[in-house]
Amino acid sequence: MMHIAPVVPEFRRSYPGISVHIITTKHHEDAIESGVDIAVRTRPVEPDSGITVRKLARARYVPVASPKYLAEYGAPTTPKELEQHPTLIYGFSREFHPHSFSRGDTIETVRLRPALLATEGRVLCAAALEGGGILLQPMYTIYEDVKAGRLVPVLADWELPPVVINMACHTRKHQPAKIRVFMDFLLAHFARLDYERKWME
Repeated sequence: MMHIAPVVPEFRRSYPGISVHIITTKHHEDAIESGVDIAVRTRPVEPDSGITVRKLARARYVPVASPKYLAEYGAPTTPKELEQHPTLIYGFSREFHPHSFSRGDTIETVRLRPALLATEGRVLCAAALEGGGILLQPMYTIYEDVKAGRLVPVLADWELPPVVINMACHTRKHQPAKIRVFMDFLLAHFARLDYERKWME
């Protein structure tokens, strides 16, 4: 929604004969559905050896909050203190996965009970911007808000595992040209805008 759909017009100016059909889904199936040429997803590896993967970028996973929230409630100083704050978390069910923060050789794992659980990052951002709690999201979702000061990172000396954004397609000896050119276009676009450096800084 934020980084692929906006560049489709530019792609079609170079390749007007290629029609683009975007299907959005929140589930990561091991297989790529029939009829889908390229899957863009955040998973470090593909368990199916018949799938070819090309990395687009990595992004830090960062806890942030609005200045309004921090002025009223303060910022946590340790990951454990996050359990005392309302959190805004991406997810599908109320079976919460632990979050493991690291600082040097120290690892601290917390299990958060979110005030808001959603399967769309920008829904969570909207709540965070209104002071709804501490948001945990990858930088590719929140980068502009952080740079503008609308959201402020907390626990800056702690790290969460980064997110890897990959393109995946079925492995073929002779890959259709439409797949090759779209993947090359996205790779060049992400490199030109220096996304990985921005999202990992």
